[in-house]
Amino acid sequence: MKRIGSCYVVSNQPIKGMNIQGTYARISGATMRGVVLWVRLQGEIDFRSDELASKTVFIIGDSISEGYRRQAAESLLGVGIATEWFSGGSSAQILAGLPEWIPSKQPDLIQFNCGLHDARYFDIAGTYQQPIGNYELLLGGVVRWLQANTDAELVWATTTPVIESRITLEYRRSAEDVLAYNAVAKNIMQDAGISILDLHGVIDGEGATKNISPDGVHMTDSGYAVLAKAVLDGINDRLAGR
Repeated sequence: MKRIGSCYVVSNQPIKGMNIQGTYARISGATMRGVVLWVRLQGEIDFRSDELASKTVFIIGDSISEGYRRQAAESLLGVGIATEWFSGGSSAQILAGLPEWIPSKQPDLIQFNCGLHDARYFDIAGTYQQPIGNYELLLGGVVRWLQANTDAELVWATTTPVIESRITLEYRRSAEDVLAYNAVAKNIMQDAGISILDLHGVIDGEGATKNISPDGVHMTDSGYAVLAKAVLDGINDRLAGR
């Protein structure tokens, strides 16, 4: 271990004279298990890095998924589960990105979602970003690719609600379209035997008005906290026996 300023460089090799198993710390920046990390010391040496995590979870989805992953990541790392986020807004983007993101990596669980980008309706063009038939084909391709190329447990997270009256962009989204796209996704996941985490239901049940931000799509702080708890509980339950 080498000290540079107020930081130490920590490798995945044992550190003589230091018992760091079972301890915890904040990690600055994005990290992955087995990669050299920078850990900022705060008083006594008492930390857990991603290198010490025994399990890894990939979260694939849009900016909402990164919002709740950030809130859940610290608690998950505290129980030995590292997380990594991959930005895939639409079904087409995810299908195109998977061959780059996943090979050579062995996550224990992959939670994925797409739908909000697919369901955007552009009035000037008179069509959706991905009409629902295209969405069905592309999402089916995502599922087949994941099942053929990874042994990770797969979890589908449903697309969260929108409040159409708050959306003032050049495209629109509707609550009815979100439900329709979610229904298509549900059928695909059930046919493939993939678990479903109903984040749409979580936000609806907790009160969409207070949990969805003024833009009608993203979450408020309370909304992200609600989603993070549901994701945290779901991941812990699914990885408990692995």
